[in-house]
Order: sequence, then C-alpha cells, then structure tokens
Amino acid sequence: YYTVDQGGFRLVVVNTQLWKYDAGAPSRAHDSWFESTLRRAADEGRPLIVAGHYPPFTARPDEDENYYNLPVEKR
Repeated sequence: YYTVDQGGFRLVVVNTQLWKYDAGAPSRAHDSWFESTLRRAADEGRPLIVAGHYPPFTARPDEDENYYNLPVEKR
C-alpha cells in the first residue's frame, strides 16, 4: 500500500486483502496507515482517489459480505 500525489489529487492504493481477511498485526498496521492517510489528506484539503482489488460492495452498500466485496465493517 502506498500513496502518489498527482495533479492536485492523492491516489491511495490499499491492500484490500488486509481488509478482507484479518492478518493480525499487518491488518492493524494497514488500518492505522489508511486512517492517518485520510486525516492528512483532509487536513491538506486534498481530494482522494482510493484504489484496491476488492470493491467495497458490488450492488448496494448494505449488501451482505461475499467473495466479491469487503466486510461491512470495512466499508
């Protein structure tokens, strides 16, 4: 996971595997990094684009978790 600043935007590339399956310390480190990245961008007034492998949901934000989306608590 990493960020790239380009053209006034911040691209945030996340490891959605660490959201899909709890890997313990690596998942917690990723969550902490993501939260601080969001706060820093908000403080700077920089718009974000977040990219990852798994989409948060496929049809509705309140759909049940399945193979193709993220757990509800991570959306």
